[in-house]
Amino acid sequence: GVETEQELQRAIEIGARYVQGYLFAPAEPEFRPSDSFAGLIEKGLEQRRSRIILAERYWTSEAEKLRLIVEAAWEARAEGCPEEAEDTVIEQILPKLEASCIRVYMCREDGIQISSNYHRIMGEDWKREAAFRGLNWSWRPYFIPTSVELEGTMRAAVSRTYTDLDSFDRIRTISMPVGKRGLLFADLIDPEGES
Repeated sequence: GVETEQELQRAIEIGARYVQGYLFAPAEPEFRPSDSFAGLIEKGLEQRRSRIILAERYWTSEAEKLRLIVEAAWEARAEGCPEEAEDTVIEQILPKLEASCIRVYMCREDGIQISSNYHRIMGEDWKREAAFRGLNWSWRPYFIPTSVELEGTMRAAVSRTYTDLDSFDRIRTISMPVGKRGLLFADLIDPEGES
């Protein structure tokens, strides 16, 4: 049932090995030679590859911008109560975050959340949710691989696109080491919504 190039892109995205439809030809009594539509398929594959490269460059750039903002806030934090240092840093960066950022929090490397959750309400105001402090997120499938990947680095990592369980938005998580014991996680809506 592939009738448009957009439907061909969706078929490629889900890993379809075989496709047919009016994009290629109407129903005919005989099969055409197997390479009859190679150019169309190659064009579709190249479009997807180009779009993925652009998206990855975009997210790499977004991660680096966020890393620099967080790093500056961490360096400038008040040497006050260590219990609140994480919330202080997050509160300093909130006004600088992209409108697509919906959630920010920090965890220790063992998965225990050491900050409040900061959740954007209606795309405008941030709500501080202190009840999340102390929860363990190491069970999440991305947590351990991300913490190992970032161990000993000063860079940020970007997750694949996934569906947020609260908002049902397609999001990506930018993760980065903060200080000696923390990992910051920022959830951003993916404008493309693709993996």
